[in-house]
Amino acid sequence: MKTYLMLAAFLGMVALSCQNEKTEPATFQAEGQIIGRDTRKCFCCSGWFLKTADTTFLFVTLPDGSGIDPDSDAYPIPVRFNYLPDTIPDCAEFFNRIIITDMEKR
Repeated sequence: MKTYLMLAAFLGMVALSCQNEKTEPATFQAEGQIIGRDTRKCFCCSGWFLKTADTTFLFVTLPDGSGIDPDSDAYPIPVRFNYLPDTIPDCAEFFNRIIITDMEKR
């Protein structure tokens, strides 16, 4: 009997400690649309244009796992994204170059 009581107490403690974790939805710095490829031939060119409500950015690579393929998806591609300013010397100020750190389709 004592063994059953100890087992019941243990199972009760385990059941009370189990909770559903609620994951917060990802938050993003900005929303916009990938509007097309930059086909110019220059040192700081190439990549894709990303237009927000008030700014157009230029980015070169997408983060792994974004699920976006700008070479085959139909434009414009609505997205949410996080970014950092691109700090490549001589290109940082060129067409608002950015580094995409996180992105997903809207």
